[in-house]
Amino acid sequence: MLPLLADPDRFVRYAGRLLMQCIDARFWENAVLASADANVVIEGLIALQTVSPKHDLHRRVAKAVETLKAVSPSSDEFRRALRVAQLLVLAGDDPSHAAFEQLGMLLAARFPTGATATDWEIARLLAVLQVAATPERLVSALYAPTADRPTQIHYALCLRHVTTGWTPQLRRKYLEWFEGEHRWEGGYSFAMYVQNILRDAAAAASTPERKQLVRALGPRAPLVVTALIRSFTNGELSDLTDELLQLHGGCWGEFNSAGGASASAADREDRTLLSDLWLSEFQRSAPPGRRMMQSLHVAVLAVVSVSTVVRSSARAELELQRQFVSLQDDLRNRARLVERADQTFRAAALVLDSDRDPAEVVLRRTGALLDDLKRLSGASRFEALQAELQSLRARSQRLSLDARIIWTRWDYVDRHGCTAHMPWITSLDGADPRPVHGNYAPRPTRPDMELHVRAIPGSPRFVATAAPHHGQAFGSLVIIDPRMPDDDGMAPVKRLTPEVDFPESQRGAQVYGTAWPLGDDYYLCVYDGNRQQAPGSQGEKYVRGDYGIYLIDSFGNKELIYRDAEIACLHPIPLRPRQKPSAAPVVASIDALRSNPATRDIAPLTSRSEEATVAVINVYDSQYPWPPNTAIKALRVLQLLPMTVPSGKPPHETGSRFPEARDSVVPARAVLGTVPVEADGSAHFQVPAYKEIFFQALDERGRAVQSMRSATHTRAGERLVCHGCHAGSSQTPHVPSQTPLALRRPPSRLQPDVDGSDPFSYPRLVQPVLDRHCVSCHAQRGGEALNLGIEPIQQKWYASYNSLIQYGFTTYNHAYRTTPGQFGARASKLTEILDRGHYGVNLSEEEMHRITLWLDCLSMFYGVYEKDGGEAQLRGEIVRPTLE
Repeated sequence: MLPLLADPDRFVRYAGRLLMQCIDARFWENAVLASADANVVIEGLIALQTVSPKHDLHRRVAKAVETLKAVSPSSDEFRRALRVAQLLVLAGDDPSHAAFEQLGMLLAARFPTGATATDWEIARLLAVLQVAATPERLVSALYAPTADRPTQIHYALCLRHVTTGWTPQLRRKYLEWFEGEHRWEGGYSFAMYVQNILRDAAAAASTPERKQLVRALGPRAPLVVTALIRSFTNGELSDLTDELLQLHGGCWGEFNSAGGASASAADREDRTLLSDLWLSEFQRSAPPGRRMMQSLHVAVLAVVSVSTVVRSSARAELELQRQFVSLQDDLRNRARLVERADQTFRAAALVLDSDRDPAEVVLRRTGALLDDLKRLSGASRFEALQAELQSLRARSQRLSLDARIIWTRWDYVDRHGCTAHMPWITSLDGADPRPVHGNYAPRPTRPDMELHVRAIPGSPRFVATAAPHHGQAFGSLVIIDPRMPDDDGMAPVKRLTPEVDFPESQRGAQVYGTAWPLGDDYYLCVYDGNRQQAPGSQGEKYVRGDYGIYLIDSFGNKELIYRDAEIACLHPIPLRPRQKPSAAPVVASIDALRSNPATRDIAPLTSRSEEATVAVINVYDSQYPWPPNTAIKALRVLQLLPMTVPSGKPPHETGSRFPEARDSVVPARAVLGTVPVEADGSAHFQVPAYKEIFFQALDERGRAVQSMRSATHTRAGERLVCHGCHAGSSQTPHVPSQTPLALRRPPSRLQPDVDGSDPFSYPRLVQPVLDRHCVSCHAQRGGEALNLGIEPIQQKWYASYNSLIQYGFTTYNHAYRTTPGQFGARASKLTEILDRGHYGVNLSEEEMHRITLWLDCLSMFYGVYEKDGGEAQLRGEIVRPTLE
C-alpha cells in the first residue's frame, strides 16, 4: 500500500490513506516512519494521527522534522509537512520536549521562506511552540516591504500569543505597528478585530513593561497607550495615575493637543474610527483620552477618599455606550449649548464648533481635566504634586462652616404656581431668613426649582439640582454664587451640566441629582444616562430611573462609580470625618446699626416672648421706581395662611384665581394690622413671631402702592432690618447721616383693621357695605343692574361677589413681580367708578376703606380653606383658620 501513498495523484494518495486507516497500524507504522519518500511520510503520519494520535508521538515529530529538512521550503511537500506538524503539535502535551524544540528551531531558521502561504503556517507554529526567536522573526516580517495587509495582521495576531523572546525594543516596535494600522479601511467589525489583537498584545506585557511603554510612547501613540492603560487592574491603575501625573510636564502635558492632531489631521475615516473606538470595552475600544480621563478621575477619587467599586465588564460596556449616545445627541444640539455659553460655569463642558465627533469632545475635556490637575500641582515633580493633592483633600473636607442652614422653599405669594422654589438661608436658630440669590424665577430662563443645595468646600458657592415643579428631584446641575448681583436672570446661577435643559421650564430631562461637592470642579452625584423626561409615577404607569453614582467635573467629564442593577442610587456621601460646625449666636441684624454713631440710639426690644421687631431704614429705597409724588404713610402687615386641604380639589375656592397663578389656588390671608411710616421713609414696629408674613406699602388714602409677592418670618425676640422696599440684595445700603425717625422711638404696635380682615371674610368685610348702599337700588333696576345681594350663591360665592369680581383686582399683569402703583385698589375698575361718582353713592371713610382692603387683598372671598369653616363664613360667622 505504500506505493499508493507515493503516487503523484493526490486522489490516489488519499484513497491509499483511507485504506491504511482500516488496517491495524502495527502492520504498517514502522514502514512509514522508515520511508525516505516525503509523500509516504506525510500521508502515513496523517493516517497515524487519525487512528492513534498519542502513540509514540515524539518519534513521529522527529520524522516530521527529518522530512522538513529534506524538502525545499518552496515546495508543496514542505507546506503539506507543516500541516502534519501542526497536527502533531495539537496532540502534544509538552511543547518543551526536545522533539518540539527541534521543530521550532528548524522553522525559525527557515522563516521567512518568501512563500506567503508557507510563512503563514510557520508563524502559527512558532507562536504555539513559543520559540525564543519568534518575536525577532515576526516583528521584522511585520515591517517587511513585501508584507501585504492580510499578512501583517496575521503576524500581529500570532505575536499576541508569544510570551518568550521579547525585549523592550521588540515589544515597543510591535505595538507601534498598531498606531499606523488604524488608518486602514475594512468591514464593520474590522476595527474591533484589530483592537482585540491590540488589547491582548498590551495585556501580555508585565506591569513594569507597560508603565515603561506608556512613558516611552506617550502622545505619539495614543491608541496603543490607551490599550496599555486599559490593561491595568484597579490597583495598578491608581499607581499608573501617579505615573501619568508625574509626566504632565512632559509628554502628557501635550496629550490633548496630540489627540486633537490625530483627529484633525486625518480625514473623515479617521474621525469615524475615533468614534467607533469609543464604544464598549469588548465590542469597541475607547478613544484616545477616555482611559486617560478615567485614570485621572481615579486620582481625584483617591484625593477625596472615595473608594471606587470594580465594575463588571458588561456594566462598563453599557456605560460607554450610554455616554457615546449622549455625546452624539449633544453634538447634534450644539447650537443650543452655544446659546448658554455665558451661563455655563466652565466652557469646557460645552460642545464647541471644533468638536466633530464624541472622541474629540472627550479628548478636549480630558485635556481640561489634566490642565486643572496640573494647576493644582504647581510643579512637575510627583512629590510636589502629591503634596498639592493632599492639600486639595484637606480643602475638600472643609465645609461652609458659617453656622447657617440652607433649604429650598416654595415661596408662593400670588405668583406663578410652578416657580420660586428657591434656596433660602437662615441661622441655626431660624433667624434672619433670606433668599440666597434673589427670589425671581421667570420661565423659561430659570429653573422652576433649585433643591439639594450644598455648600462647596472652600468656596462661597453652592451646588444645586435644577428640578421641575411637577416631577422628581432630578434635572440639571447648577452652581449658585451669592456674590454675583441678582439681575433677575442667570447672573448668580451657572450651569454645571449645560447639556441638560432645565426640566419643565425648558422641557429638559430629569438626568442629574443629589450632588455632593468635593470642590469647585469635582462632584459626586447620581446620573441617568438614558436621559428620561419623567421618572417615577406618571398617571397609570411607572418609569424607572436608572440612576448610578458618578464622579463628574466642571469640564464635562463623568465617570461611573457604581450602579445597582435592581434599584436606583441616591445621595452619594463620602464616608470620612467632617469638621463639626461651630455654634453661632442669634443673628441680630439691627446690631449693624448700633456700630454707626448716627443709628446707635435704637430703642430696646420689647420683652414680649412671642414677638419680633422689624425696622425699615427707608421704604423709598427700592429696586423699581415709585409713581411720581408718591408718599408712603403706612405699612400693612398680612399673614399668609398655611394650606390645610389638597390644592387640586379644595372644598371651595378662596377667590377668583388670577391668570399669573395658572392652575394654583389663591392663598388665604389675614390682615394683621398697619404701622406708621415716618416722613423719611423709616418704620419701626413689632410683628408676631413664627408666622409667615408679607408687607404692603400704603399711600395717604390707605391704598397699597406696592405689595410683596414673597414672604418672610421671624423668631421670638429677633431684630430684623430691611434697608428698603424691594431693594436689590446686591445693592450697597444707604447709611443715613442721622438716626432714622422711626428708630428714635419704641417700635410701633400693629393697629388691627376692620371686622372681616382678620380672619379675612368677604361676607363680613364687603357685603355689609353693599347691603347698606347698593342692594336695594340695584334690585329696583332689575336685570339691567348687577346683582349685589347674597342670592343666588354660585361657586360657593355670593351673587355680589360674582358680579363685582370683574371690576375687582384679579391680575398683576406680571407673573412674578408687582409694578408699583399698578396694584389693588389703585389699579381696579371699581375704585375708578367710585372715585368718579356712582349715582350719588356716598361711602364713609371706613366703608371706602373696606372696599379698598378687599381690592388690595386680591379680591378674595374666603379666609379659610376647610369645608366647615367656609360654610360658616358663608353664613357670615367669624371663623379662625385651623392653622395660623
